[in-house]
Amino acid sequence: MISAEQNNIAISLPLQEQTKYHYRISAWDEEDKVESSEYFSFITGVKSWKGFWIGNNTKKPMMVRKKFIYSGKKNEAILSIAVTGQFEVRLNGEKISSAVYEGAQTDYQDHVCYNTYEITEHLIEGENEITIEAANGWYIGDDDDGKRYFYTIDKGYEPFGTCLLVIAQLKIADNYIVTDDSWEVCRSKTVLADIYGSEDMDYTISYEWKPAQMLQKKAPKGEIIPFTYPPMIHKYCYEPQQVDHTRMIFDFGQNMSSQFFIKIRGERGQRVRVIPAEKLKANGDIEQTVDTYSILTLSGGEDVFEQKFSVNGARWYKIEGATFEQILEFKSFFTTSSAEDTGKFHCSDENYNKIYHLILKAIESNLNHLHTDCPTIEKLGWLEPDHLMAKAVMYNKNVDTLWSKIAMDMRDSQYQESEMDFDTGNFRHEYKSGLVPSIAPRYAKFIYDCGEGSFWDIIPWGSSIILAAYEQYKFYNNRKILEENYVSAKKYIKYLTEQYRDYNRLYHKNGQVRFICCGLGDWGIEQNKGRSRENLETAFYYHDLMVMAEISKLLKKEDEKEFLNQAQMVKKAYNQTLLIKENGRAYYRSYDNGEITQANQALPLCFGMVPKECVKSVQAELLALCTDSHLKCGEIGLVYILRALSEMNQHEKIHEMIMKKDHPSYLRFINNNETTLPEFWRDDARGRNHDIRRSARYSYNFGKLGCGQFLDLMSKDVRRKK
Repeated sequence: MISAEQNNIAISLPLQEQTKYHYRISAWDEEDKVESSEYFSFITGVKSWKGFWIGNNTKKPMMVRKKFIYSGKKNEAILSIAVTGQFEVRLNGEKISSAVYEGAQTDYQDHVCYNTYEITEHLIEGENEITIEAANGWYIGDDDDGKRYFYTIDKGYEPFGTCLLVIAQLKIADNYIVTDDSWEVCRSKTVLADIYGSEDMDYTISYEWKPAQMLQKKAPKGEIIPFTYPPMIHKYCYEPQQVDHTRMIFDFGQNMSSQFFIKIRGERGQRVRVIPAEKLKANGDIEQTVDTYSILTLSGGEDVFEQKFSVNGARWYKIEGATFEQILEFKSFFTTSSAEDTGKFHCSDENYNKIYHLILKAIESNLNHLHTDCPTIEKLGWLEPDHLMAKAVMYNKNVDTLWSKIAMDMRDSQYQESEMDFDTGNFRHEYKSGLVPSIAPRYAKFIYDCGEGSFWDIIPWGSSIILAAYEQYKFYNNRKILEENYVSAKKYIKYLTEQYRDYNRLYHKNGQVRFICCGLGDWGIEQNKGRSRENLETAFYYHDLMVMAEISKLLKKEDEKEFLNQAQMVKKAYNQTLLIKENGRAYYRSYDNGEITQANQALPLCFGMVPKECVKSVQAELLALCTDSHLKCGEIGLVYILRALSEMNQHEKIHEMIMKKDHPSYLRFINNNETTLPEFWRDDARGRNHDIRRSARYSYNFGKLGCGQFLDLMSKDVRRKK
């Protein structure tokens, strides 16, 4: 195909399934001089599955295998696998891929991802054996009958099926080997695979292979689609930096999303407990945020245990049930997305370099099969960082395809026609068609409002269906994601418009004012509390409308005028109610309590809601609210306060905020020897590895502002006096 474009080029080719193709790219200038790339290759996937879903009809980890004869004629061999959960595949006992923690995390009712591998070089002449080990993941969560930590088990989590399943298809030349009852199945030596980090392995178990059961009637409902985003890898390997031999605590020097590797010798049946931790108590013992651990049962010889089907938030590991002398080798692998590194930051001020490292390791710890909030406590795909942190991630990693997968998860999680839930708490929120809930995939259902707002319907979270896609488009020039999301984004706007117009009925109000205030407002200004719900959430509604107008213009849709007209009505009503003009001042007050906050000035400034004649005055109000160089806001307001100050060229003020010796302050974390970002601006924060964070009193997260913003601001801010 010939095109003047550099991306967004769709090529229609008559490709065969499970086949390797080679290609190169050529470019011509106006004088017809040509430059060509080297040859690259890709492998196609499956057009139609010829085999069956197989297993042993249980929810416990299992292994399936198939022995087959290979002629050794170097016929091309392509293997495709889908599993309902996490998996590991081996050929003749060896892993065929550098990927780890395989098995996409999706809404299995809508989509199940499959992986494809070229295995030609792994085959040997004669008998070969494929082995696939399958584990629970999110498909059918296992908390060991309530004995182990599983955050969402009592928060609306529902299994997607009753048993683990595998489907595979191997094509060698024109011949197929597919999953059916000629395959064998047995119990895995992984006896518990709790996605939250409890992974038990028993090496006293002997494999007892039996014919696999064909379980097509229990197949997942979702469409089987190819895995197209960067797989997980062991990006870094850490050895223990210090060891407390008395307590058997190993310090790996870096908090991370960890999978451990341990080689150990002991007695048969000896049980060894491996306990991850992100912090220590004052007495030097570990302090766990959540009670996760792995139990290893030894075979009686020399055993190697590798964590495969979960990750831990861990800098430290404590070993119980073994002596130091029994441990022959111990490693912690930093498990993260293999997304290409695309940027870095360095300057002459070492404190800024440390801040960057702090942010980057938190980002890497949370780039998974989705963008998680932390690798320790919740592990969920909370959606607000996907637009608030988009630049932070994209300036450092190529996550174009990962963001497309997250967008698919959002579309799958959106409430469809006739679907409705009612909040079970103090306030009867109506969750209905068009809503994009706060997490995707829906591995929980947070529909309990105890009076502080809904955790399920939060507009800066749901708006990612619009804003994350728009950030992706702006960064990667990916128009396709705007097209894929457009129908869902329109449904979400319709849902928000109904919420806005129905304000009086929903919130038992009278009068002409209209707002959206269902969610959490400026979440995190106090622990588990938000403020300024009407101000912040209605501002986001306006911003969504304006971005949708721009998207509709880009896609040549007919909705631009409608979005613009609605936005102008919202802006006019917003300013009439919330913009105060008195004694030469102009500022925004909180509708709920009349407060004059940093966030309430910053959002209208950044979203273009402030009347032109009032901009300077509102900017002056924001600056006056920052006189003590502390951020007094929640996690949503934080981004826009920093952006507004940057647009005002107040970079010295931003520098002062970053380098305060007390919280909120990055310098405080650096001085406390943190290696990732804690959840709150507190020394005793609950989680220690969040790339988006809130505060018990104040909230500031330079990571969430974005490492892209970081780089931009630092070019202006690091005017240091040496």
